[in-house]
Order: sequence, then structure tokens, then C-alpha cells
Amino acid sequence: MTKKQTTRATLECVDLCEPFIIKERSFELQYYKYYNARYERMFEWTKAVAVSKWGSDIKLIKLNELMDNQGVKVCVVGCLLKLMKLQPSVLHEVSDDMQLIPQPALDKYVNVEDQVSLQDGCESVILQGMVNVDELVTGVMVAVIGQETNNGNKFIVDDICFPQFPPQKPFTLSTEDKFVVLVSGLGVCLNPSVELVSARDMFVDFITGNFASDIAPKIARLIIVGNLMGKDARYI
Repeated sequence: MTKKQTTRATLECVDLCEPFIIKERSFELQYYKYYNARYERMFEWTKAVAVSKWGSDIKLIKLNELMDNQGVKVCVVGCLLKLMKLQPSVLHEVSDDMQLIPQPALDKYVNVEDQVSLQDGCESVILQGMVNVDELVTGVMVAVIGQETNNGNKFIVDDICFPQFPPQKPFTLSTEDKFVVLVSGLGVCLNPSVELVSARDMFVDFITGNFASDIAPKIARLIIVGNLMGKDARYI
């Protein structure tokens, strides 16, 4: 019996990971710079969505101008920061190292006392009113409309809007089917279970075309997304 020869599909791939590769450890880059860069980049985009939703006559101001506009309905664009009382912090880790009062282990870190603040690179303000704290997370750009309270540290939100998806770059569709395989849990270790070894062998047979499948020759990329090494793996 003559073994059938097949040709694997090829796929052009451009590596764009270079900007995200950490070449040296540095502790000078703090989250503030990332959020401020996000604010600068997405401000006009978020502003356009706000104008589209609430009209071009909205009064758009910075957070440091709120004190001059008390009692006036205004619109503010900024980045969200969720304030979670139970969230683990570096200070708590230091306390553990110094054998001070340890932070108890928790099943969840959300709390009814959680709050959301809005930051715009100049100041920050706590959001109240028509905001669902449970549905909001840190790092999201939003536009809010409402007014500041008399004490000057809270903003009563009447409505909130989020940026829409940006225009997508055009891409060329392939005329033939090509697949990318995502795999995890290979668990390479000294003493793998029989079930794991069997599963890995079946996977190898599948991607190498030993199974009667028309998909294997069309697999152009294999990406290992996690759990490559087992618990008792040894590193040289």
C-alpha cells in the first residue's frame, strides 16, 4: 500500500510582537503613563461618540473645570479606575513579608462598597448616579454627562457612553480554507498520566495527518496557549 503524500497549507505571518517584548526590567514605568497615553490617544474618538449621542451642544470640559461649573450639566471624557477595597495590593504583600497582619484569602474581591472614579490626566472624581459599578472595570475610556455635587468630589452621572469599535483595516480573504490550531494542557513532565500521554499521541496523529481527516493538511499554524509544562517538570 502506497502512503498518500500531502502538502501542508502555508500562511504568511508577520511578527508584530517586537514592541511588547521586555528587553530589560525597569520599575520607572507606572500605570499612570499607560492610562494617560490611552486617554490622549482615545480622547477625540470618545468625544465623537459623545457628541453623536448627546448632540453637538453639550458642554465638554476637563475635570479641573468642574468647580467652575457646579450645578451645570456637563460632559467629561476620561479613563475609569475601579476602587476595590478587597483588591490585593503591594502594601499587603509587604505586610505579609514583614509578618504583620496578613490579608485573609478571599473567594472574590468585589464588594458592595466598591466605587468607580474617572481620571483625565489632570484630576479624578468619584462617579455616582446612573453607573453600574459591577459592570465597569479599570482602564476603560468613557464619556459621562451629568453634574458635580456641592462637595466637589463626586460627579452625579445622568448617562454614560463607551467608544465604538474603530475602523478596521481592510484585509484580503483567502480563497481556500486554512486553520490555526490553539492547544493547551500538553503538560510536559517526568511522570505524565496515561490519559495525558494518550491525548498527546492522538493530537500528534491528528496534526500530522495520520487520521483520516481533510483538515490536517489545511493547518497552517500551531499556537501553544498555556500549560505546556507539568507540575513536576524540571528545568535545565
